[in-house]
Amino acid sequence: MAERNRGQEFLDAAGGDLLIPPERAYQESKALFEGKLPPVFPEYSTGARAKLLINGKTIGAALEVTYSINTTMTEVRTIDQFLPWEIVPGQMMIKASLKRIVDPRRTLGGDGLFATMQSYLHQPYASLEIRDRLGNLIFYARGMFTDFNGSIQAGQASVEGVSFVGYYWRENTIQTFNPEPESSLDRLKNQFTQNSLVRRISGLSF
Repeated sequence: MAERNRGQEFLDAAGGDLLIPPERAYQESKALFEGKLPPVFPEYSTGARAKLLINGKTIGAALEVTYSINTTMTEVRTIDQFLPWEIVPGQMMIKASLKRIVDPRRTLGGDGLFATMQSYLHQPYASLEIRDRLGNLIFYARGMFTDFNGSIQAGQASVEGVSFVGYYWRENTIQTFNPEPESSLDRLKNQFTQNSLVRRISGLSF
């Protein structure tokens, strides 16, 4: 285990995160060909293995990142009916917040995390992106940073935070719309009803 940790530290220092996926695949295939058990790799997401990018760039040491997607669903009810007839989707709200240690050499405005007084009215949209060490996408959103707050305490590291409101978001999922999958009987029926031979036979008069 100590030898593997030294090798991992060398990879991080030499090539960064880009060398982690091929090295992991190499170690797993090597153990498979040698008939050994595969090495133990991290299986869970933690803060130490997460990367936060704002507009495609890292912003330093972030202490906490939270995100939420809220949707409003309205029930359509009628008189003398105990169950709703249907549920109508409404508005969607995308929110996020993050905190980081104050760096005297960097500012929130300089890192694209907040607007200045002069750029407040024409501040461009920002992208907030969270990925793991292997490059897998955990959360991505587009929007604007709205609130800025800071905290300075005796004996503690100074912390600054911002709030985020978005208009678009996605995660590590392929988004497709299929409200109700077809059964095998429905697929078979559609296949025959769309056949040109069936249409010609059904158009004949006897």
